[in-house]
Amino acid sequence: PDILLAESLEQLAQLQPSAELDTGKATPETKTTTSTIQENPFPLLELSESELFRFKETTAARIIAGGSSSDIGLETAYPCTPVQEGILLAAIRFPESYRIERIFEVAKGTMTDSIDLELFEQAWRDVVARHGALRTVFAPSVRDGAGFDQIVLVGVECDIRRLKVSPKDGGLAVKLLEQQKAATFSELRPAHRITTCSTIEGSVYCK
Repeated sequence: PDILLAESLEQLAQLQPSAELDTGKATPETKTTTSTIQENPFPLLELSESELFRFKETTAARIIAGGSSSDIGLETAYPCTPVQEGILLAAIRFPESYRIERIFEVAKGTMTDSIDLELFEQAWRDVVARHGALRTVFAPSVRDGAGFDQIVLVGVECDIRRLKVSPKDGGLAVKLLEQQKAATFSELRPAHRITTCSTIEGSVYCK
């Protein structure tokens, strides 16, 4: 309509066809469209509708079902790089080549300070909560033609263990930690564990 023909706001409103008025309400056609198209909550992972459905029903469902905590969830997901896929394939063939185990002593502030294991373990939980790389798992991709996807989790419960024995000194603590069986990890859980051993003299060693 020609708005220049209206001499008042009332006349202008009468010139505007009701069908063109933007009421903010979805038409039946709009409702049908929005209800049938699922929004992808992982925009970095380009998924078709069918792929998104498979992702939710398989990968995401397995992660949530296998969680030891009710807070476990998915923060984001994105494709692996070619280099990452190469490493994952090599790790399947030669798993021991990609296992890293280190033993270290927790440093004290002063010689008279003691290590609070509760605070130390909470500090590790804080590190894991802050850095997505420590909460990332890799899963076979549901995308056609893709190998693996990486998924960043939230609500991860850290694998933290303490040895019940307290050796006399650090040398014995290191030997005890070396004797521990190699850690095994669930496919859809972050592959890291920290085990502590406290000595009678007050030192703390970790693996």
